[in-house]
Amino acid sequence: MIKGGNAFVPTVPLRIAVRNGVDVAALLLTETGRVRGDGDMVFHGAPVHPSGAVRLLGEENGTVWLETVLTAVEGEVARVLVVGSTESGAMRDVNGLSVEAFAPDGTSVARYDVTDAGGETAMVLAELYRRAGGWKFRAMGQGYLNGLDGLATDHGVDVAQNTPAPAAPAPVPFRPPAAAAAAPVPFRPPAAAAPAPVPFQVPAPAAPAPAPLPASVPFQVPAAAQAPVSEPLPPHPVPAPAGAEARAWTFGAVFEPYTQTGRDNDVITVEGLPPGPVVVDLAIRGDGYTGLWPLTRFNKEGDTLVNSTEENYRGRVLTQVPENGRLRLRLKAEGPPGSSRCCRWRRRRA
Repeated sequence: MIKGGNAFVPTVPLRIAVRNGVDVAALLLTETGRVRGDGDMVFHGAPVHPSGAVRLLGEENGTVWLETVLTAVEGEVARVLVVGSTESGAMRDVNGLSVEAFAPDGTSVARYDVTDAGGETAMVLAELYRRAGGWKFRAMGQGYLNGLDGLATDHGVDVAQNTPAPAAPAPVPFRPPAAAAAAPVPFRPPAAAAPAPVPFQVPAPAAPAPAPLPASVPFQVPAAAQAPVSEPLPPHPVPAPAGAEARAWTFGAVFEPYTQTGRDNDVITVEGLPPGPVVVDLAIRGDGYTGLWPLTRFNKEGDTLVNSTEENYRGRVLTQVPENGRLRLRLKAEGPPGSSRCCRWRRRRA
């Protein structure tokens, strides 16, 4: 995915890998583009959002893992920003800076490789945002020269400023009065003062232990996504979907993959599909621009599914089959004459 590109992702718990060696934070924003309070910022000092929908899982071999349970994100939250920052140096000095989202079965559903970073010390790498009853992933690459503090302040976080303590006044040298100098008084050491009694303080009662986390299911990460580690990732909780929105984006029955091949630009039409989300595999042979959009019944293009100049493009996107079961996709493939493309539709259970 290139900068500015976006694609639907399944409304399921996602794990997001941020590479390589940067500090990671997440901001939960309302429609106004600002947080509701400082609790809407998840970072190393507050690794779990109060709702439990977003949490930092830790770092492994330079990769920081962030978990987002989309079905548990509060209704007031419209966007979840994935943020990276550096303690020293600039973002352009980070080798292999990227962000990638994985479904619970380990399938990569979105990836963005940052190739144009500059002197920024903090960057909004990607965002997850609500669209048409589901969630989309957008490649951002928006940098901030004033670091994580500037990025957080720009989105409404109250960043505490460290004010230096006032300097102690310089001591005044002792000068004896003139009369005393003529007749010095012999020095007498003062009697030792008795130490003041320390008042007894009753210790405060201990805070109750936090409630245990709910039972979880293991999360599988593909071998290609990270190097082998000595310890497994923490368990991956999957809360039950709630609300009409979650039900609308639950996968339905499995059907046999449908494959179509051809050349150049085309409008691909498939009849008789079950309504609901489907996975589309797209493979283009050759170089040039590749674009893919769903078409409405009025022949208007919907949100961009593919926007790439990659040679021999191969990708997987998620789109929605209308209630009438007729899926129409506009394909633009500006490769050399004779280039081919292949589309496969596949539905899986969540």
